[in-house]
Amino acid sequence: MNQPSQVFDIVFLNPGLKDFASIVCKINEGLKITIVIENDFFRDDLFYTTQFYPLSIFALKQKLEQYKIAEKLVVLAPHLFRSKKVFYPGYSSFDRFRSSIADFFYKNKDQRRSHLITHGLKSIFSDLKRSVSEGVYFQEYTFNVSRFYIEMLKYFCENGVEVYVNKSVRVEEKHLIFDDTKKKISTEILVHGTREKKTVYELPFNVTPGFSMFASHLLGRFSFSENKGTLLVIPIDDKEYSKNELRLITEDYFNLDLDNFDIKEKQQLFFSFNQVSSLLSLLNQRLPCTFEDYGFGDMFELCREKFDLAKQSGIDFPEFQTLFYRYGRGIDEMTEMAYQKVNEQSNLESVWKDVEVDFQKKYEWKN
Repeated sequence: MNQPSQVFDIVFLNPGLKDFASIVCKINEGLKITIVIENDFFRDDLFYTTQFYPLSIFALKQKLEQYKIAEKLVVLAPHLFRSKKVFYPGYSSFDRFRSSIADFFYKNKDQRRSHLITHGLKSIFSDLKRSVSEGVYFQEYTFNVSRFYIEMLKYFCENGVEVYVNKSVRVEEKHLIFDDTKKKISTEILVHGTREKKTVYELPFNVTPGFSMFASHLLGRFSFSENKGTLLVIPIDDKEYSKNELRLITEDYFNLDLDNFDIKEKQQLFFSFNQVSSLLSLLNQRLPCTFEDYGFGDMFELCREKFDLAKQSGIDFPEFQTLFYRYGRGIDEMTEMAYQKVNEQSNLESVWKDVEVDFQKKYEWKN
């Protein structure tokens, strides 16, 4: 017997970040919307590092526009941003002028002020060749793109959108039929989303923890950063590179013999400020994960306060800090869940891992 179908004005199938502005518009118009995501999404942390340092004075206007977009993103979800010093190699006399101008416009003072590295290798640059170890150490930010994607889905749910994740469907005219339950959705408009991906490269050798660098090479522009003990290479330009080209490019910057290392290709969620600029002008409330009445500058102290409430459950500060910046306001309920599990089970080592799984099942569509 055929199940009756639910009727929606619009169905978005596999939306990406650049589809979110359209979804918000349709919500504001009062339309009945559903979102169907056929595969599971990345649930951990995927960071995008900003590039606000102007490599020329002519680029300053564009960078300032991007900076204003980032400031709006920070207000939406302060805990999804982290301050980060990023190295720009290739020091010249113009960099002293450019860095001062950039600091003035970005209001960088004290610890946020840029630093000129002009005296060879420092400890954090010990992996770099001496020829590229001079440059500007500039205040940037890392933005948790994967968590932003999930929190936007939660925002949609709070505003009346039905969301289905990890559901295989087939499309028949104006109907979507779920393979597992045979549930049917009918719609006048089906929008095929664009969950854009970007190819990045991982080189399995140790890099100084926290290291991050943007560099302009003859073959293109690249981001180099430490990722869980490995070196992650991300092409900034929309180009494809062979592994041999990546090897040669990386060897131009680092004191490492790559002949014995395999370069692995990975796919990451694509993010650009142009995609979210129209979205930010439409949103009229903070994301569900955000602590009310707290800003970006309050996050570290707030994290310490929350940790003081959670530390008797057997979690250390670095692990707690990761979860705090991943789940934001959700950390309060996770702490309650952890203490409940402490009373129920003897193996304290698995408490917070179990809490995270349960939290994702309850709020983040985890099967």
